[in-house]
Amino acid sequence: MELIQYDKGIDVAKNLEAAGNALLSPPSNSQQLLPQLSEVEKYLKGVPQSPLKVVQSIINVAITTLTSKQLVNNEDQHVQVSIALCLTEIMRITAPDPPCDDQLIKDLFTLIVSAFDNISDISSSSYPKRVSILKYFAKLRLCNIMLDLKCDSLILRMFKHFLANIREHHPENVFMYMGLIMIRVLEEMDEIPLELLSTLLSYVRKGNQNVVPIAQKLSQRVMENSYKKLIPYMHQAVQYTGKPLEDYGRIVTVLCEQQAPLHHEVVASQNSLALQNKDDSTMLQWIGKKRRKSLKRQTHDMEEQEQLSLKVLPVTVDWNEHLNGYWNGVECSEEQKWCEEGEVALDKKQKVQELISISIEERVKIKSNGSSIH
Repeated sequence: MELIQYDKGIDVAKNLEAAGNALLSPPSNSQQLLPQLSEVEKYLKGVPQSPLKVVQSIINVAITTLTSKQLVNNEDQHVQVSIALCLTEIMRITAPDPPCDDQLIKDLFTLIVSAFDNISDISSSSYPKRVSILKYFAKLRLCNIMLDLKCDSLILRMFKHFLANIREHHPENVFMYMGLIMIRVLEEMDEIPLELLSTLLSYVRKGNQNVVPIAQKLSQRVMENSYKKLIPYMHQAVQYTGKPLEDYGRIVTVLCEQQAPLHHEVVASQNSLALQNKDDSTMLQWIGKKRRKSLKRQTHDMEEQEQLSLKVLPVTVDWNEHLNGYWNGVECSEEQKWCEEGEVALDKKQKVQELISISIEERVKIKSNGSSIH
């Protein structure tokens, strides 16, 4: 069996090397370049984590090739997305270890975040690739690396891409992955920039005709799930926007009225993504260098890893003092795990989905009417 695996690894190495060599002098024509990038992507997908040393050396060469000026400066968006997907595959292979030095990783993130723009266009041939990048980004916890590298402007750009591009026609998993990434960023930040909060606030401002309903829902759900971290910042963030508090939704009013002294403690996220299928079970959570010290490093024996549950929506809300306990501590149970399609995998799936779709105002009405969801 080991000999068979070794032979397969050698075959993958040869194919990957040949595909990579073809990009050393890439064609200027995008229609000729895209198939070559697809070949590299295909062979990278076949590389498992902890590959043979010969494969690892070829991957190092592939990173250099994919980040060459000839490729990076190509203005075709489809080319850029294909490069970003190849780089994301490399990050999957090397996780939890970084594939290159910090400066080069920043360049990789710039390409990857750019791929999130225009994810609203589901008719684009690059749309499936954008979704794959989004999935890997969430499951590998790449946002933690961005935080450790102080990529604040890039994180802000990522938030803007998510909120500007989410659409009603997206499958549930796109909404889920975006929300999860944003929640993790907020919870792991040492200090939340006001510009980042003002971006979220602009999507829950009443009467904002430039905001689609699903984007408003995404911003609101992110704020609800990160409410404890946002409370110390919210009042100042509203002032920063120059708009009165009355211009914003109920969630903003609640957060402002729960104002507490500003603190800079790092709130460790308890949300972890459930790894649902065989491919996902081979993924390691890639934790940033600093944050890696505070989190138990996962074993390399993927078959023995425990599946971690994801509590993205809804969350336990402790606003009882202000809202007379209308939420009553309702939360996702450990069995309520989000699967690949973004649905809840348990018998009470329908009830949980109903709970997710309920707005703050509707919850208040439910409580005042004496009804509840079980």
